[in-house]
Amino acid sequence: MAANTLPIFPRRPRTEGRSWTIADGTTAFSVFTAEATEGSIVSNLNASTGEALDRTIQGHYKSGLITHRLGSAVVPAGSGWGVVDGKDVLSDLFGSILDANGNLLLGAGDEIYISCALAATSDDISSFLVMGGDY
Repeated sequence: MAANTLPIFPRRPRTEGRSWTIADGTTAFSVFTAEATEGSIVSNLNASTGEALDRTIQGHYKSGLITHRLGSAVVPAGSGWGVVDGKDVLSDLFGSILDANGNLLLGAGDEIYISCALAATSDDISSFLVMGGDY
């Protein structure tokens, strides 16, 4: 029987997280890097912030040497830290390139980055949790 060359399920689930602090300013940072030879899938990107004000973030997709800013999202103040839930921002940030099921398919070695539109005004931490898998 021939091998399945078009897998529909990732062979290895992955969860990655990254926190952002006032020292990061508006610099974009990597939150997920696709597997180097087969690529990856991202099914959820949850954002939370301890800030007292809403936080506007931007999503960037890097393939090879080219980085594209594709969208922005507002993360509600205090989300994920108190009574306000964290927010899934995948469709807000990358909606223009999601597949029909709402997943982000990354080519081998591609990366997604997050940046804040404006520098933070306090030392409250914003966090990002990415869930997906490698093919």
